[in-house]
Amino acid sequence: MKKALNLCIAMLFLSFIMIACEDKEKDENPLPSAGQKEMLEVVKGLEKISEVSGFTNALKKLTPELDFEETQLTVLAIKDPTVKATESGYYGYTAEALKRHIVKGNQDFGQLGSDTLILKSISDDVLYATKVNGQIQINGIPLASNAPEKAGNSYIYVVSKTVPEVKDIPDTKYKMTFTIHECNEKWSSENNKESSVSENSTITFYKKNGEIYAAIDSIRTDDKGIGIYRHNYAEGLYYTVRKDLKGPIFNGYLVRGIFTSQSQIDSYAQYRTNTSLDLVKPGTLKLSDINGDGIINKEDMLSTKYFFAENNETDDIFIVSNNLILPEGFITIENLPLIKESLDETFTSFVSFNYTTNKRLSAPEENNLRYPDLYNLRSSEFMYDRGYRYINNFLKVATIIEEPGYPEHIKKEWNKMAARLWAQYAYVYTVMTSYYGDLVIVTRPLTVDEVLNVTRNPKAEVLHYIESLIDKVSRPEADVVRALVARLYTNEHEYAKARQLALDVVNRGNYYLPDNSNSSDHETNAEVMLGGYVITDIPDQKGKYTHPVRFTEVMLTLAECELELGKIADATLSINEILAAKGKPLYYDGITAQTLRDAIRKLWKDEMNKEGFDYMLLNRWDILITTLGQFGALDYNKLLPIPQREIDNNPNIKQNPGY
Repeated sequence: MKKALNLCIAMLFLSFIMIACEDKEKDENPLPSAGQKEMLEVVKGLEKISEVSGFTNALKKLTPELDFEETQLTVLAIKDPTVKATESGYYGYTAEALKRHIVKGNQDFGQLGSDTLILKSISDDVLYATKVNGQIQINGIPLASNAPEKAGNSYIYVVSKTVPEVKDIPDTKYKMTFTIHECNEKWSSENNKESSVSENSTITFYKKNGEIYAAIDSIRTDDKGIGIYRHNYAEGLYYTVRKDLKGPIFNGYLVRGIFTSQSQIDSYAQYRTNTSLDLVKPGTLKLSDINGDGIINKEDMLSTKYFFAENNETDDIFIVSNNLILPEGFITIENLPLIKESLDETFTSFVSFNYTTNKRLSAPEENNLRYPDLYNLRSSEFMYDRGYRYINNFLKVATIIEEPGYPEHIKKEWNKMAARLWAQYAYVYTVMTSYYGDLVIVTRPLTVDEVLNVTRNPKAEVLHYIESLIDKVSRPEADVVRALVARLYTNEHEYAKARQLALDVVNRGNYYLPDNSNSSDHETNAEVMLGGYVITDIPDQKGKYTHPVRFTEVMLTLAECELELGKIADATLSINEILAAKGKPLYYDGITAQTLRDAIRKLWKDEMNKEGFDYMLLNRWDILITTLGQFGALDYNKLLPIPQREIDNNPNIKQNPGY
């Protein structure tokens, strides 16, 4: 019995010893924490990345010592050991450094914007995640990729070297924030965004040494167009912005965006660059008024491409292609006098060839001209050429300047001369349709292909087109066009229309008949409607000055139309006004229509001879054959032949009958 009792006591004592040993073993080998378990999954993921083997081995060795509960981590795996790996320590890394590379929580750095993200490691080290040049940096150390590798519940990123502690990062005093916008160079009412943010624009920073700008650093914008630069330069820092061929300066001016509405333009500074930049309308460049005087001109041009960097600057910068295509043929104020001079030169050449052609046609015996073929009437070809040259050159200018949105100060200066130029334009058409009948009506500059495919418009359409210019031309030159249209209607024997136009001119009271002096001796007087030209190569000139349209013509037209409409008394009054001004005897009541007709026609010949009317009047009065038939003139000579080269160049141009 006693022996059995001793055996029980011995066994009980042995069991106590065994329990104590088990407890001691449990204390020496505790269960892994949740963090350790997650790290084991991370290590498995790291083992698949060959370029971080040293870091992986170090983390394997450290993991058993870790004790934390986070199950979602972001591990910053060091690409290559900064120190040659050894079996001592943690393969060249300290435990503190390794723990700093294990960040609490899953961090998707690809979503990081321009703000700084503050992180904490498992040892509560502070880490700053920032985006620089589109690249994520952790305490200044860039990630090899912004996209993570997945391991367990955690993310793995690779860094180029050990992430330093915050205390080891140089402190910066200043922060500059830029947002770069790319101007919408294809703006339209449908595509009406002003700009889009510019990713990967390069902002380069410089220090200036004398006249030399030395590049010291650069950043790139992120996908939101934002670039942040931290620095310690209190002064003397400059920067430029570029993306491919785009920059913030265009033709020397700082770009501030794109106009997207007329209201923006109306409230903005006036453009006076004297370039095509002044063609301001929605979709064109918004330039910076540097000196703030409300006018954008040469004084606002930048002298350098380098911008001075303000400390802690925040700025929106707009960039545009430096090869942006601007409208061609921009006309400046300085160009206008030269343009007028050139057009006047072409016009006076046309007038000269008109007068010469008229003289040769109406006096063939004196000018070696042979009807009916008119083979050697070269002045007609020159007149045709100068006429369309004036029309085309004038329309090139008018089309540009009269475009909506053209600078008002240039339009204002243009309008001072445009009415006279339009009157000359109407005169050219009037003379040419009198000679050639049907004409090509040109209302805008034509391309080469269009020139080679145009057709002639009927004479009646030409007349109506010239008449439509009355409302386009401002006074007093509108009266010039009225006189010209009255001339053409009289040629067509549409006397009522011609009379009304002539009356409109008379009743306005802008012009008067001269005394018995010769108007051609004066550059201008109350009779001259379109004139004052000095043309030295006109045969048998009547004086120093040439006046293609005079008020005397209007009064003669009025008298002729009143006569042909049976208004004998009115016609007598009209012709007497002319005679009185010339100091000649007047006609009284009782004069016959034929006597009055003869008197009016004689006045036409006396007053308007050598001014390009003779041949036109022969056709108007239907006396071409009776007057020139002895020289071979035929009915078809009422119209001149179209120059053969025009027909050769364009088969759509048909020759006048008979030639």
